[in-house]
Amino acid sequence: MPVIRKLAASRSLLVLMSVVLSGQAADIAGWRDLTWGSGKAAVLKALESSHIREASADELVVDDFRLNGMSYRVALFFLPKYGLGKVTMTSEADRDSFQKALSDLTSRYGKPGLRAEYDGDREITLTVFQWTTPHGRLSLSSDYGDGASGLFTIVYESAVNR
Repeated sequence: MPVIRKLAASRSLLVLMSVVLSGQAADIAGWRDLTWGSGKAAVLKALESSHIREASADELVVDDFRLNGMSYRVALFFLPKYGLGKVTMTSEADRDSFQKALSDLTSRYGKPGLRAEYDGDREITLTVFQWTTPHGRLSLSSDYGDGASGLFTIVYESAVNR
């Protein structure tokens, strides 16, 4: 009987390890330490060291938010009677920075969906990677006109926005 218990315990441990190693993707339940629906006052307090400012009645902005050695302009949008519902992060950066952001997001949220479009008039390729979870959606998009540099934007959205 002890051998059967050891085998059962070993099998349970293997199942648990395979679940952990398979890397369950994180849910998009907000942005950084802020959850969807957070009130404007709470967000102002949480980000006061980031020099956050009020851009309008439903938008807060951080002009120089540092993350992973990069500078982003961050806009936080609030929905009436709900709270924080969307966050956009925009950076002017090279392709290596974009690839690093893509790698970081993929390791956290899993394999994304992909969409690419080419605007021949402006000679710009728009690439959009997208992750969807029960509580939110995340997209990473870029447009590179000269092949070396451009803008990329990360958008976090609450499921309420869908």
